[in-house]
Amino acid sequence: MNKALIISNTRLKHSTIVESKYDFTYADTSKLGDLILKAKDVNLVVLSLKVEELDSLKPTLLALNICKLVHIVLAVQAPTSHQVFSEFKKSFKLYSQKTSFKEIHFIAEQADWYSNTSLDDLLQKINTKAPYNPTDFRFSVASVQGKTLKGKTLSGAIADNQEVLILPSQQKTKVLSSDDGLLLSSTEKIQSGNIICRPNNLPNSASELDIKLFWLSPQSWRAGNQRILVKHNSFRVNGFIENISYSIDSMDLHRQEVTQLDCGSFSKVKLTCAENLYFDAYHNNRNNGFLELLDPESQELLGYGFIKSESRETQKDQVKSTNIKVEDFDLTREDYEKRNGHKGCVLWFTGLSGSGKSTIAKALMAELHAQGKHVNSLDGDNVRFGLCSDLGFTAKDRSENIRRIGELAKLFMENGNIVLCSFISPFQKDRDFVRSILPDGRFFEVFVDTNIETCIERDPKGLYKKALAGEINGFTGIDSPYEAPQTPEIHLKTDQLNPEEFLQELITQLQAIL
Repeated sequence: MNKALIISNTRLKHSTIVESKYDFTYADTSKLGDLILKAKDVNLVVLSLKVEELDSLKPTLLALNICKLVHIVLAVQAPTSHQVFSEFKKSFKLYSQKTSFKEIHFIAEQADWYSNTSLDDLLQKINTKAPYNPTDFRFSVASVQGKTLKGKTLSGAIADNQEVLILPSQQKTKVLSSDDGLLLSSTEKIQSGNIICRPNNLPNSASELDIKLFWLSPQSWRAGNQRILVKHNSFRVNGFIENISYSIDSMDLHRQEVTQLDCGSFSKVKLTCAENLYFDAYHNNRNNGFLELLDPESQELLGYGFIKSESRETQKDQVKSTNIKVEDFDLTREDYEKRNGHKGCVLWFTGLSGSGKSTIAKALMAELHAQGKHVNSLDGDNVRFGLCSDLGFTAKDRSENIRRIGELAKLFMENGNIVLCSFISPFQKDRDFVRSILPDGRFFEVFVDTNIETCIERDPKGLYKKALAGEINGFTGIDSPYEAPQTPEIHLKTDQLNPEEFLQELITQLQAIL
């Protein structure tokens, strides 16, 4: 049964049929902290509101956006006319352009003139996917009782007799049973706060993180060396907020420079911890990408954090040149976008070699060009003749290849261009890095989902044949892993659509984005 959140000051009426499809939980807008805890576990929210309440509910909408909600139903109470209802829909769609909401539905309640879909009928028709990550096994250890670990399965699942890895000790052991906690063949060196995963599917590890932070405390907080307690699953560690990049204005979703965190604010900050956290980006794993910040003395909850990636500041620290500075230009991204007539964004096509990434991107580029859009294309093979000609195909070189492409795509995007990037980019952490350096709502992961058997059969460059014959080492899908996106913005299943349908699907998605 799918979970759904209803945000209303009064319980909305819905039939027992709908109750059998959804496990409803309720929240109200006066307790944003409680609302966030409930929202991060669902993908569908029903928000009951009056037309005149839109502005006052924008902090709630920002919270839902930070939680990466996909489906939202606006149940508008007693709109006086069709025109008022239409104007409300127009205003909301304009506001939501920068949000994570993929599907927005509107219904009018308690309106005699309204005869369209009811809330019951609409909820029956909406198809949602649980926000749970089914692939990446993560278990957070709360306690060790003999050879049994008690705790929480954050994502994925594990079968009996499978090998697991303990982090941070790097110890390997086997699962004897997963019926009640984890019964292991050995629990030596395991303690509360450890993360259990598969040896070939690891979370990220870093002590300096970029996070989106909702500040709950009435106590204002400035960046600096003031100690803060970081709670990530069962693990607790000292840390501090090193800097505040910006705060997000809930009224227009624009960024604002701020010097402190105030109650109810949403901000991007750099969090530095005394030890490494073993995490996944919140976008891919809502449980292992979520943390709490506590007062180290009183243990009072101060805020909720949504992990984006290892800190971008950490990457900047690796710049070798010292006599350089960022040059600001008079023209902004908004100036370019106004001239171009559309937003700048990056569409990142990822998939196995031979999946059809470049073919689909080429067709989309031709269509966008014909429409008069400003579009650039970056392709895996092409960049290795020049920009990345010094790189091979080791894991380190693959990551550096994607880093360079991401930075180049960002420059194009900042000039108001639509940038189509076609790269295998097998590692989720590298795709997450590109996402992290772009503004929210500007990076769109497009998963070209083609099974390995079809790719081997196509083999347009003869590379699979060579890899299977042992002539190429480290080939993705054969002897090097491909980490498929868990929550891509666009998922193209090549066994279900033909190329023309792919193109139409992308055009439809882009029309909503641009």
